[in-house]
Amino acid sequence: MTDGDHRDSAPATGRAADTPHENWLARDFVEYTDGAEPWDVVIVGSGYGAAMAAHTWAGCKDSKDKVLRILMLERGREYLPGAFPSTLDELPGHVRLSRAGKAPIGRREALFDVRLAGDIGALVGNGLGGGSLINGGVMVEPQWDQSDFRMPDQVKKELKGKWIEEARRLLGSRLNDASGQWTDNTIDRHPEVGQDKPLRKMAALKKLAQGQACPHATVPVDQPAAITVRLRHEDNAGQATQLTPCSLCGDCLTGCNVGAKLSLDTNLLVDAQRRGLQIHTSASVLRLQWHTGLWSLEVVHTDPQVQGRRTSPVKIKARKVVLAAGSLGSTEILLRSRKGHRGLRLSPRLGEQFSLNGDNTATVRLDDNVNALADEALPLTGAQGVSPRRIGPEITHMLRWHADGKGPGFLVQEFSVAAPLRGLFQEIVTTHGWLERLAAGDWNSHAAPRRGERDPLALDQDGLQRELMVGLIGHDSASGRLELPRGSPGEGSIGVRWPGVGNDPAMADAFSKLERRVKDSLGDSARVTPNPMWR
Repeated sequence: MTDGDHRDSAPATGRAADTPHENWLARDFVEYTDGAEPWDVVIVGSGYGAAMAAHTWAGCKDSKDKVLRILMLERGREYLPGAFPSTLDELPGHVRLSRAGKAPIGRREALFDVRLAGDIGALVGNGLGGGSLINGGVMVEPQWDQSDFRMPDQVKKELKGKWIEEARRLLGSRLNDASGQWTDNTIDRHPEVGQDKPLRKMAALKKLAQGQACPHATVPVDQPAAITVRLRHEDNAGQATQLTPCSLCGDCLTGCNVGAKLSLDTNLLVDAQRRGLQIHTSASVLRLQWHTGLWSLEVVHTDPQVQGRRTSPVKIKARKVVLAAGSLGSTEILLRSRKGHRGLRLSPRLGEQFSLNGDNTATVRLDDNVNALADEALPLTGAQGVSPRRIGPEITHMLRWHADGKGPGFLVQEFSVAAPLRGLFQEIVTTHGWLERLAAGDWNSHAAPRRGERDPLALDQDGLQRELMVGLIGHDSASGRLELPRGSPGEGSIGVRWPGVGNDPAMADAFSKLERRVKDSLGDSARVTPNPMWR
C-alpha cells in the first residue's frame, strides 16, 4: 500500500448485511504462527493508548540496528465502512452483554461490549480502533487549573504546549489551512452547514447559553467541538487514508458506514502497519507471566467455538509488553496475572478508585424539532454526498460549566441518536416519561377517549422529534472497585462494585444546574428528563 490508498466506502444504503466482512490492516488470530524468536514489543489493545504506542515504536531499531518486531493483539474484529450495523434488525449481532461473574451473552467479538454492574453501565468499543469506532471523535483540552489535575508544573507545561498540539495533529482534530496556520476541525467547515445553515440540534444546544444570568444560576460558556471527522474533500491532504466527507447521516455512535470518521484504523494504525506493525484481531489475552527475562502472554481466540480448536492457550513471548486494553480490560488481565505459582507481585490496591469520569445522559424536551433522531428509512448519502437526514456528526457543540465552589466543572454536549438505536431511544423516553407523570399524579377528570385522540402510552413522533439527548461529562468520586469473581468464566467477566454511585453529588449537581438553565433559558414548557438507569 502507498499513501493515498482508499478504503472502499459503503453503498448508499449502508446496509452492513450487504457488505462481506474482510480485513484490511489485520489478520485473524487463527492465522497466527509463533516463531522461535520472541517479539521485541507486544501491544495489547488497539485504542488510543495502544495506537499511540504503536505509532511511536513502529519502524524503530534496536541497539543492533535491527527494526523492532512489534505485534498488536486486539480481542475484537476489524470493521470497514459498510460493515457496521445500520438498522435495528442488524444491531443484535453486534452486541455482547456482560454482567459481573457471568459469562457474556451475544457474540464475543461484537462491536458493542456492554457491561452492567448494579447502578453502573459501561459501553466499551470492541474492535480494531477501540472506542474511536463508536465515539463522537471529540477532542477537548483538559482544564489545567482544576484542583484534581495534579502533576509537576514542568510536565504540565510540556503537555499544554507540544504534546497536546501533536495529539491533535495526529488524530486529525486540528488541520492546516491554506495559510499554513492550524485550525480546529469543527462542523462549520462542512460546505453544507456553515454559520448560515446551522444544524438544528446544534442550534438547540447553543440556545441554552443565550440570555442573561439569573441570580441563582450561571450562564455556561458555549464553544464548538473540535472533532475527528472528515468534513471536506480537501482536508484529506497528507492523511494516511483518503476518507469520504461526512454526509451528516448521524450514525457516528454505531460506526461510520460512510467512511468519514478519523478512527484510529484510518490514521495511527495505518501508519504503524506500513512501518512493520503486525496486527492480529480476535485475540484475547488472559494473563501475563515474567520468567527468565521474558514476558509470556497466554492468548486465546475470542470466539469460544474457534477457541475450542486448540487444547490450550497460545503462549507468546515478548521482551516488552504495552498493556493498553482499557481500564476494564487491562485491570482484568493484571488481576488474573497475580494468581498462580508464577503470579505477578502487584499492589493489593489494584482495581481500586475506578472512575467513570462522571458521564451521564439526559434528554431535554424543547418547543421545536431538533432533528436529532436518524431514520434508517432514509439513505446515508444523497445529492452532493449529503444524506437527506441532515443531522450531522454525533457531537458538534458543547457548553462548559466552570467550577463554582459548589461543585466541579462539567461539559454538556448534544448527541444524535443513530438509526439502529432510534426505536430503543423512543421506547425508553416514552415509557420513562409516562412513569414520571404517573408518579406526579393526575387530579383532572377524564371522559372516555374520543375518536382520533392520541394514546398517551403510544409513541408521539412529533414530540420525540423535540427531544434532544445530551451528555453530561464531568467528575465523580472515583470510589469504584474492579473485582474479578472467583471461578470467573473467561475474559470480559470483571465486575464493578460501587455502593451509592447513584447518589454521587457531582452527578446530581451537574443535572441540577442543567435543569435550572433549561428553565431559565427556555421557560417552563421545556423539560429535562434524567437518564432512566440513573438512581
